[in-house]
Amino acid sequence: MVFLYRPDCKECMMVKAWLDKHGVIYEERDMNTQPPDANELLEWSDKGRLGLKYFIMPRRFSLRMLLLNNQMALAEGFTKAYIIAAAAEHITCPILVGDDFVVLGTNNAQWRKVLNIHD
Repeated sequence: MVFLYRPDCKECMMVKAWLDKHGVIYEERDMNTQPPDANELLEWSDKGRLGLKYFIMPRRFSLRMLLLNNQMALAEGFTKAYIIAAAAEHITCPILVGDDFVVLGTNNAQWRKVLNIHD
């Protein structure tokens, strides 16, 4: 399992602490220094049965976000994944990628379900 996070993201660090508390073994990947590429986003989109649009998390309204949304509306497939990868600062975090699942964001119920944790 790979846990992608941003060390400067409070929510990411809370999820990381929760994973550690529950003894989940994972490989860490800092999204600030090693963001996902287009191929990974496409693979994870298929694996998690998620649309690529779920991999974008607007952090603030900006001209860049407006342009990104316009580009996304016109793109498909690899081009859409490439656009998201190029805007790495807007990729949703944290992300947990397992053999047969992908979990985005901080929805505790999703994390519990895929990791089969009951407490």
